[in-house]
Amino acid sequence: MRFIGRKNELHTLNTEYNRNSSFVVIYGRRRVGKTTLIKEFLKNKTAFYYLATEELESQSMKRLANVIARTTKNTLLQK
Repeated sequence: MRFIGRKNELHTLNTEYNRNSSFVVIYGRRRVGKTTLIKEFLKNKTAFYYLATEELESQSMKRLANVIARTTKNTLLQK
């Protein structure tokens, strides 16, 4: 599948990615291509994608820690 458009959004994400540190939240209506944009942007980059859902905060934090642990190979967070 080819990725078409979203040049401005990809440029903004690349600008943030190239900073010393950055945190980006992407939000919007359903079915407008947010996940596809994120996956396209993350290709060949050291970064992680975390989808927040409605759940207990403790469960959400545990899922986020697991994603970070896998991405960074941090054994302390994996426990």
